Amino acid sequence: MISFTAEALMSPLHPVLAHFPIALFTVSLAADVIGRLRSSVTANTLGFWCLVLAALGAVGTVAAGFSDMVRADLAEATHRFVHLHRDIGLVLLAGLLLLAGWRGWVWRRRPPADRVGWTYLLSASAVFAVLVFQGWFGGSWFTAWVPGFLPPARAS
Repeated sequence: MISFTAEALMSPLHPVLAHFPIALFTVSLAADVIGRLRSSVTANTLGFWCLVLAALGAVGTVAAGFSDMVRADLAEATHRFVHLHRDIGLVLLAGLLLLAGWRGWVWRRRPPADRVGWTYLLSASAVFAVLVFQGWFGGSWFTAWVPGFLPPARAS
């Protein structure tokens, strides 16, 4: 029989949800590059919908991050890192939403077979660079400073 405790149900959700927008945006950017280079309708369609899902997932991930931050019992020094992660996340969310709006505008103006422009791809690459840093920063912070996340070291 499986039993759930209130503590288990209130585990941080943000670290779990964060992987979805990261993966979806990665696929979106790769598909957009392929769509640009090969004039692929399939790649353009994939890029568009993965970006839409990444932006929606990012909204949920940021909301979960705020919820986790409010519930966390962290030292003041650790909260400074959390606030930096939060601020970068809000910038990243704005970037994803702007890209989704831009991509939607391109989608409506042109037939799906048309490619996104190099300016869009350069902008999306800049957002991707922030995403990679944010994922690394959040992941390394979480595994290093959240008590109980890593198993205790074994005595040698």
